[in-house]
Parts: sequence; C-alpha cells; structure tokens
Amino acid sequence: MRVGFIGAGRRMQEYYMPVIKSMTNIEPIGFMTRSQKTADQCTAATSLKRYRTINKLAKDVDMLVICVPASIIHNAVVEILKHKEIKTPLLIETPIQSEFIARTSYECRNDRIICAAENWPYRPAELLKLDIVKSGLLGNVNVVVNEFRGYEYHGMAMMRNLIGRGYPVEVVGSSFSTGDVEFTDENGNNKILTENWDVGVITLDSGHRMINNFNSVHSRVKTRGNRSMRVSCTNGCMSSDDVDDFTIWIGAGNTRKLHNVRVWDGDDHPNVVGLDVTVNEKQFTWASPCHSVALDEQQLSTYTLLSKMEDAVMNGAEAPYPAYQAFIDWTCVQSLRTASAWGQKINIKKPEWFV
Repeated sequence: MRVGFIGAGRRMQEYYMPVIKSMTNIEPIGFMTRSQKTADQCTAATSLKRYRTINKLAKDVDMLVICVPASIIHNAVVEILKHKEIKTPLLIETPIQSEFIARTSYECRNDRIICAAENWPYRPAELLKLDIVKSGLLGNVNVVVNEFRGYEYHGMAMMRNLIGRGYPVEVVGSSFSTGDVEFTDENGNNKILTENWDVGVITLDSGHRMINNFNSVHSRVKTRGNRSMRVSCTNGCMSSDDVDDFTIWIGAGNTRKLHNVRVWDGDDHPNVVGLDVTVNEKQFTWASPCHSVALDEQQLSTYTLLSKMEDAVMNGAEAPYPAYQAFIDWTCVQSLRTASAWGQKINIKKPEWFV
C-alpha cells in the first residue's frame, strides 16, 4: 500500500516513519506541507518527495495520512473533501472534534474509508484483553474503569472498544483541582504540575457503564503508583497497566483463581514481543507482528492500526477505527466536563445523522 502524508513535522518523521520502515507491505511515497523549513527537514530525514497539489499526491497513493496539529485538523480534512474527485482513503490524527468530519465518515462509510489514527485500543495488553472478553470466559462485561491509564479521548476509546463502542446517553461528572505537585522528570529536571481531575460515570446505549478516573499528574509522577484499565465482568475481572502488569481474576463469591499474563521479552531489546495466559485451560496469545525492529508499546499499536488499514484499503476488510467513532470518544470527554460544570446528570441525544 502506497502512503502519502499531509503534514511532515515531528509526528510524521518520528512517529510514523520508524514504524512504516519496519513494514514490508506499506511504502511511503511523499508528503505535503506549507512550511519550507519542515519540507527541507523532512526531505533530508526521509528522502521522500514533496508534492505541491493534493490531486497529484492523492493520485499517486492508496491512502492519505493527515498528521497535522489538532488545531487545523478540521481545515485540512475539509480542504481535501472539497475535491469531490478524490476518493482516496484517509487516516486522520486524533482528536476528531469536528462533527462535519464525523458525519462525512459515517454517511460515506460504505463507499470510502475515513478513519481516525486512534491506536490506543490496539496496544498489546488491550488486544489480549479484548480476545478474552470476546471468548465469554469471564461472562458479560458490566463496567470498564479507567484508572489513570488513558488520557481523555484515548481513555474513552480504550474503554468503548472493550464493550462494543456504544453511544453515551447519560453522564455524571466532577472536575476539580487538588493543587500543584513538584516532581523530577525522566531527564532530572524539576517540574511543577497542577493536579486536575476528571472523574465521572458514563452510561452507554448498550447499558454498559464506563468509570473514568484521570488526572494530569498521575501518569507522570512515579509516587502516584500504578495505573490500570480494569474490566469488570459477571464471572471475573481483568486489570492491566502496561504489558508487564496484567492480572486476571476469575470465579464467583469467595472462590477465585488468579492468572498472571506471561510477557516474552526480545533477545536484543527490552520491547515486548509476546503475551500469553491460560484461563480455564484455554490459552490466549498475542505475538508481535514485527521482530526485526525494536518497537515500543505505542509503536506496536501503530503497526497494528496501519496493518488493519492496509487490509481494509487493499482487501476490503472492515475499517479499524472510523472517524465518527473517534468523534464519539470526544463527545464522551466533553459531556463529562459539561456534567461537571453544570453540577448535575446530563442526558445526551444522538445526532440525527447517526442511526
């Protein structure tokens, strides 16, 4: 699959290119950018061709990746969609805050692929977790709890992906600050952060509930302890932080079995290459799709997302994360904050275009 980029800054050069270089079925072709400085840097770093018109770039590729700053995502996508003759599939960086993009992706979902680059649900531990949920061994999912694991729309995406991507219909929330926190970052620099909390319960139209407990400090300050994404089911529970902290409890009442997920480490690098666990004599396994290059957890999730996009574009498989789903994630975040500001439960009505 040939790929072109709209935007050629740090996100494209340091985030996408290392992953794509490790893939044998995706070829980067070129890019567009309005900045001459960025163009010069990108050409020197990647040797890719700079295109001057969207029509020419779209003609030469099978998919366009829109990786521009969040503040101009809407304008960049609108500019592309103005060209009715262009039907090239799109992969758009998050957040998807634009209802126009969401509506367009929903209404043309049978004719054109317009997806969000939401890779957090495709992290190794989340993929293994989803397989276990789908197996039914833990019973039905009741609640998913985000304990500082996923930030804003990423956290919503991770939770919704485990319970069927339902639409939010009722939200109770509270947002508050508990003051400043001093800490030392990974480079030894002293920093001060204000600890802002977003706490709430979101009920989906499927009847499932998501509990969000996140603050701006917990993921960056080691003294705050572990993070987790917990799945509570009728016959068990799963909790995980990163790939090295994943536990499954199964059983009813006071009788339970504990299962720890085994992590395979690479011989030449510390990045995870596999996960497996046996639950009630059934084995679940996640194996890294790439062993030739050292990829961290985030890069592996991007590898999986791009592979799914390639399968959708080239083989007609199901699109991985449609842009309208990412807009629903953003709706969850905004609704939680609205409920907090109003100090009361709010009900959410689905937009008329979303059936």
